[in-house]
Amino acid sequence: MKIIAGALVVTAVVGLIGLAAIERAPQELLTQVYTPSFRRVPPAPPVTAVIARLWQDLRTPDGQAFLQRMLPDQAGVLWLSLVLALLIAFDFERLDNPRNVDLLIMQALGFLFFEILRFFRVLQDAAYVALMDWVFSGIFFLNVWLIVRALRRIARPARIPWRPLPGKRALMTIALALVVCDTMAALVREPDDVGFFVNLGAQRLRERGVLPYGDPLLTGSPGAAYGPLLYVAHLPFQLALAPEPVNADSPDRPALGAASTYKVPPLLATKLCTIAFHLVGLAALFIAGARLR
Repeated sequence: MKIIAGALVVTAVVGLIGLAAIERAPQELLTQVYTPSFRRVPPAPPVTAVIARLWQDLRTPDGQAFLQRMLPDQAGVLWLSLVLALLIAFDFERLDNPRNVDLLIMQALGFLFFEILRFFRVLQDAAYVALMDWVFSGIFFLNVWLIVRALRRIARPARIPWRPLPGKRALMTIALALVVCDTMAALVREPDDVGFFVNLGAQRLRERGVLPYGDPLLTGSPGAAYGPLLYVAHLPFQLALAPEPVNADSPDRPALGAASTYKVPPLLATKLCTIAFHLVGLAALFIAGARLR
């Protein structure tokens, strides 16, 4: 098995090198040689002034973009999760360990979800429509496969023991670093369509006292397409950030466009709600792991 794994790795590396060689760009011409020059820099201000200026800059769009560049993007998250799975959980001593299959299924699901919203921009291309069908079929198949394996594991526990490769302190450090990374990602990145519309639906729930299903403003939009728990979960954060309603009234169909006077809810509410769900999930994993010890 080790020989087969080594052969697969070598084949993958050779294939990537071959692709890189094929995709080489034509040689560029040297057009100039220059040395960077700078104007005279101003004297250093007091430390308090430096900290105040840096904090002010971080709150600007450029500062938020700087913080976003510090965090992994979709591709970075995929490769990070793969590296962590291999370093921490993958059993290289027993490649036939069924847990290895579970890990690979979860990693495959992550790769299938990569840039999945791009399909909405290429729906007029038949090739990409076919690819979208394959991707969603693969997601369905892998999810069902993982569920079946989980149910089977309940009835027949794995006979091969498993322990993470790093020690307890190393695992705690890695977990803490990942929690900080996830929290920063939720805070500095703008919510996607789910976060925005659920937050808006929660505000309509708060203003009108009913769930947004059938709301004349949101009917036919993603704002009325999610589960009731998501809307309710946003309410505490909206109340904490804006104790008073942000809109004096909430008509059935407020004016939109240039004539709009209807204010959207604070985006920070959906960010904090995302972080809260993440922490609840981590706590549940910790409790489940403690019971299995």
